[in-house]
Amino acid sequence: MKKIIVALLVVIMTIGISAPTASAAVIGTFDYTVFPARVNMTAQGTGSFCITVPASATPYAGVQYEVQLADGVVINSVSYSLQDEAVLKTPPETPPENLKPNVYYFSFAAVKNGSTFENRYTAAVTCTVNVTYTGTTEKAIRINEIKQFAIKDGTETNDRVSDKTTAVTLVPNRGEVSTDASLSSLTISEGTLVPGFSPNTTAYTAAANKDARSITVTAVPSYAGASVVGAGDRELAVGDNTINVTVTAEDGETKRTYTIVVTRPADSTNVDDPGGGGTHGSGGGSGAPPVGEIDDAQTALSAIFPFADVGEGDWHYNDVYYVWEKSLMDGTGEGIFSPNMTLTRGMVVAVLYRHEGRPSVEDMDNPFPDVAEGIWYTDAVMWASEGKVIQGYDNGNFGPNDNVTREQLATILYRYAEYAEADIPASREYPGFNDDASISEYARVAVTALYRAEVINGRPNNRFDPKGSATRAEFAAMIHRFLEV
Repeated sequence: MKKIIVALLVVIMTIGISAPTASAAVIGTFDYTVFPARVNMTAQGTGSFCITVPASATPYAGVQYEVQLADGVVINSVSYSLQDEAVLKTPPETPPENLKPNVYYFSFAAVKNGSTFENRYTAAVTCTVNVTYTGTTEKAIRINEIKQFAIKDGTETNDRVSDKTTAVTLVPNRGEVSTDASLSSLTISEGTLVPGFSPNTTAYTAAANKDARSITVTAVPSYAGASVVGAGDRELAVGDNTINVTVTAEDGETKRTYTIVVTRPADSTNVDDPGGGGTHGSGGGSGAPPVGEIDDAQTALSAIFPFADVGEGDWHYNDVYYVWEKSLMDGTGEGIFSPNMTLTRGMVVAVLYRHEGRPSVEDMDNPFPDVAEGIWYTDAVMWASEGKVIQGYDNGNFGPNDNVTREQLATILYRYAEYAEADIPASREYPGFNDDASISEYARVAVTALYRAEVINGRPNNRFDPKGSATRAEFAAMIHRFLEV
């Protein structure tokens, strides 16, 4: 059994909070992930998997891994994708240092220029391992976390033995042409993807620093035989920058596009977000002050509206102002609302949970295996499940980072009205859409009721587009109308 030790050392970043002193010896737990769990090899016998280590608050934190290769598996190369403006200080050796037979060491360090030991923080890093295997049976690769450690002045301190282990299965190519057009990794050099990356989520936003002039997008296809267009270095203009990364499967026909809207604020409009989930306004208003009819007191309130990417001339200004003032929706970054970002299922229940006053979930169960503890949407999902506001998929998952479809959104709002025992008025007739037959049976009552209440509308060409997605601005308008009917 061949072995290769991958030591992922020190990716350092500076963040805008007070840092612990160098005497803080406790090392946090690295909840690393390995994906995909099954690697479909190409016809040429190549494939890749990724090890992702999240950011840590420990200066000079590192993790060492042992990768155990099955017979017939060869590692071709190892590459690293860094986030949070980190730059390599000690590049990995090429080829890696080989101190004893079949044991290789990969080590590197990266710091943000001008930082000191006390305020250096480990940034997120993804290690992509490319392998070759031409056998005919499935083979397992086992990744063992050997230890966690901190380094100061070149000396390792606070070693901690770890017994976490993960396996990756290599699936040999049997002549079939792959239709897999998904990504296994998507990272950016500036800012952080929101929501966090998932192969099934195709719409993201990120907030760039006002001084950023460019961004590097790194995309790794799940199937090595797929091609990727749109990644690499991109220039950033002030405002929203839409980056489309398109994956074409090996069959040449199946495609999937991942969209990232990166917002770079202007110098004069880089307003700090007053807080995540806090109380922004009076909470008693019904929306933004009418443009052009604002008295002195209203001018003072409008002046603290934090979102540089939502202007008074935008169609959704009043709606975004409403959800912000009611503390129902916050920004996605510093002074950024991202109105064109696609809405996820987790975002929807989080807004309803805030409107409900964030009730305690202490005695509630979490029925969804893909909803981890301590995430920003965890309590909201538990509350919504307990109140029968939401249901999961047939596989038992909830999919908090999946884009919510228009028919799912209508159903969730309708069930919330039932939960709250709220009346849904009928102020207009349901016209019948050209794509009514595409509306799922479970959603028909909800779509009809919310259209009649003027909460939701159709789309051009008399379509409802039930499987289409909704943006954050569209949801702000829907929730505004929904809570005011």
